[in-house]
Amino acid sequence: MIWLYLHFPALCPESDLSGSAAENPGHRTLKRLALRAQRQVAHVALNPPCGLLLETGSMWRLDTPEHLQQTITGDMEDLGFAIQASQGTSPLAARLLAEAGGQPAELTEDGQKAALHSLPLQACDLEPKTVSALLRVGIRHCSELLALPAASLGQRFGPTILHWRERLLGHIPDPQEWFTPPERFDQHLDLNEDIEHVQGIRFPLGRLLTALEDYCRQTQQATDELALRLHHRERSPTDLRLGSATPEARAAVWEELARLHLERVTLYAPVTALSLRSRRLQPYTARDEELMRDPADSTDEPRQLISRLQARLGRQALLRRAWQEDYRPQNYTRWIAGHEPGHGRPPNTQTQMARQHPIWLLPEPRPVRLQRLQLITGPERIQTGWWDLRGIKRDYYQARLADHSLVWVYERPDGQWFIAGYFG
Repeated sequence: MIWLYLHFPALCPESDLSGSAAENPGHRTLKRLALRAQRQVAHVALNPPCGLLLETGSMWRLDTPEHLQQTITGDMEDLGFAIQASQGTSPLAARLLAEAGGQPAELTEDGQKAALHSLPLQACDLEPKTVSALLRVGIRHCSELLALPAASLGQRFGPTILHWRERLLGHIPDPQEWFTPPERFDQHLDLNEDIEHVQGIRFPLGRLLTALEDYCRQTQQATDELALRLHHRERSPTDLRLGSATPEARAAVWEELARLHLERVTLYAPVTALSLRSRRLQPYTARDEELMRDPADSTDEPRQLISRLQARLGRQALLRRAWQEDYRPQNYTRWIAGHEPGHGRPPNTQTQMARQHPIWLLPEPRPVRLQRLQLITGPERIQTGWWDLRGIKRDYYQARLADHSLVWVYERPDGQWFIAGYFG
């Protein structure tokens, strides 16, 4: 089995931090990096405060270990992190080589063994008292320690070092606790410097949105609403809601929507930290047109246009038609805000009716003389609504007026005619 260890020197604390690991900003960053690593491999284990262990042996059918290491380290460097990486035949061997400076991806197994043997005892993750005892007998490198007979080694230095030796050589199992994404995306980012202008929020927010995309990819979910909180030092936080017309997982799309939304925001105090969480998550499946689309194609789709208009004008500014289970023309649709839940398409029983009826219905039917109408199609009898005492019984027709406009008209049982709406 092949293991890959990623060591991030920037995350290593200079001294012990107080508080639990979950409160440690470095631990939160490590989780974001684990989500990014899971783009390439399935099994990732956290090794706080500054390391990730990846099981890469099971990926050999899809990629070579050398190319996999180069791809993963390149992804991490693109995020702005310096990284020391090394492969190994055991989790402990990979970690020791990575923490000692890392090894190139093309290094052979014999080369890894030689590099491991050359490590000084101080870099072998042994207890200080054990290192002191070994130094007193003239053992200074890992190769000298591994050359000793196991029986005499255990008799002189205790069973702990024997267990360490077997773990290092991969002779015994070294179980790991694999990282699993949380049920909801909720991440916090402390800023190195206070941000006084809205434009400065875009870069750190982009890091959180990239983590959101990694999370959505791993969990096969998407969201149509995000809660963004801007933290201030001496003022209550500023809460913003970012919305999309359809569930979305791509960071680039959310960055554009966030930019449009932030244009309408005024900062009254410097921003010290950002928090981002998903309000709703839905199963996400890439549509066929997304799979076949050229990545260079920047054609704006209708749903993205709606999302941008909502971000610029406000979510209540755009309305859409929602369908209801009611056959009365004045009741089978209603206008709702674009982000509110509702049927975007007519139910199957109303699909044919929706194709034959106009979208533009008059607020109140307008009387018309039959002599002014040239009937084209019809009649279509609609008789319903008896259960709420507002029932109708009408015969509907498509007709043309003298000015050649196409209208939808109906006749009541008393013989009176009315214009119900216009066709576009």
